[in-house]
Amino acid sequence: MNKKILFSLMAASMVLSITANAQTGNGQAQRAQNAIRIDSVRAEARAQIASSTAEFRNNVKQLNAERKLLNASAIASSTAAFRAQVQQARQELQTKREEARTQLKAQLQVIKDDQKKAVVERLDQNINDLNAKFAEQWTNVLVKLDAYLATTTTQASAEAASGKDISAVTTAINSAQTAISAAKSAVEAQSQKNYTITVVSEQTLKANVSDTRNTLNTDLKSVRDLMLAAQQAVINAMSELNKIK
Repeated sequence: MNKKILFSLMAASMVLSITANAQTGNGQAQRAQNAIRIDSVRAEARAQIASSTAEFRNNVKQLNAERKLLNASAIASSTAAFRAQVQQARQELQTKREEARTQLKAQLQVIKDDQKKAVVERLDQNINDLNAKFAEQWTNVLVKLDAYLATTTTQASAEAASGKDISAVTTAINSAQTAISAAKSAVEAQSQKNYTITVVSEQTLKANVSDTRNTLNTDLKSVRDLMLAAQQAVINAMSELNKIK
């Protein structure tokens, strides 16, 4: 009887052991399957993130390219308009200069010395040539400032797209635009000015020439100050951009 009980217990123990081993095997298989599923989900998530990141970068590149094209178009349009206005001012000035030269010749009749007459006419021409030279140089500088500011604006937009705060840059850009606009107006107005020596008498001839030259110098200084202000404003905008890069 005892042997039967012992045999039964041994048999039961073997069954339990086999069952436990089977359950353990099933658990390991289940864990392995779960691990495979997790790896699959992770791989899929990584692929989606990579795809989304690549798409985002492509979109940013496309937007930046479009901004550059728009800025380039705006620059070209603004530059063309500004140059056209300056050119028109110069053409109008040519008519004024012809009239002024005729008037000067008439005034010089009070001068007996032909050599003095020639010197005054040459000085009159030189004064106006100098004004035209400065106007041309300033026009070219303003075109470059426009280009620098447009590049700064494009780069600032890219920084904003990446989450940067560009409020200080925007303020500086707006100030630069205002300064450039003021300088453009001054250069355009300067391009229209005609400087004619007014001859009163032979005794006052030197003073008459000096008065005209001094007037030119004063006007050029005023425009130069606005040009320097525009240049500094663009530099300030570029500096503000560098602070957030």
